[in-house]
Amino acid sequence: MGKTNANRWIILIMGMIILLFLGLIYGWSIFRAPLSEFFPDWNTSQMSMAFTVSMIFFCLGGFFSGQMLKKVSHKALLAGAAVVLFIGFFGVSMLDTGNSAKSLIMLYLMYGVLGGGGVGIGYNCVISTVNKWFPDKAGLASGVMMMGFGLGGIVLGGGVNVLIGSVGLFATFKILAVAIAVILLLGVVLLKTPHAKVQAVSSQGSVDEENYSPMQMMKEASFWFFVIWCILLNSAGLLVINNAATIAVAFGAPAVLGLVVSVCNGVG
Repeated sequence: MGKTNANRWIILIMGMIILLFLGLIYGWSIFRAPLSEFFPDWNTSQMSMAFTVSMIFFCLGGFFSGQMLKKVSHKALLAGAAVVLFIGFFGVSMLDTGNSAKSLIMLYLMYGVLGGGGVGIGYNCVISTVNKWFPDKAGLASGVMMMGFGLGGIVLGGGVNVLIGSVGLFATFKILAVAIAVILLLGVVLLKTPHAKVQAVSSQGSVDEENYSPMQMMKEASFWFFVIWCILLNSAGLLVINNAATIAVAFGAPAVLGLVVSVCNGVG
């Protein structure tokens, strides 16, 4: 049991590292200014739409991942997410600066659809897999991984900003495409589900639970109040995250400081 406990903490750290890289999707505001230099005719609404599309497909990717985990292994899903994200980030690096209209559509497809969808698939897959090791500490495990996801913009955002200044925007997207794919493929090798004989000690003092079917849940008023509350809260939070770096620069602060604010906003 001692070895098993040690192994599960290693797996938790690996899960956090993977989500750290996936959290770069929240670093969109870091990419906005450099992109606007190459495509000055893109207005603020058009630029913001890329992040909006990525968040929509992040949710859809998470839903898809949750359903597919019932049918295929987490390793297959992580490998799929690696391929999708590689294509998405590498695709952004291939935008044609001479054709802004076509490039805008490609940005929505590559960063929004593939980037957001790939992150959603990988995110849900990692959370679900690692939490199986922590039935007694599911809240702690989820919190540690969410911390990694939220810190992605801060921890890696500064490096990305420096990288953009050093090698250029499009070369940076190529590097990120390879780095994210490599990290996810390492997860394919290292992330494992617990053996059938491994049973973590359940928390004491658990209460009786009442399970609802999806249709029963949708008939509860409390469910819809919760959905509306989540939509309003997340809309406000994502509005800040989308413009975090721009807001920071407008007040004379470094762009990366905006990502710090966005993470605090997410924690709130």
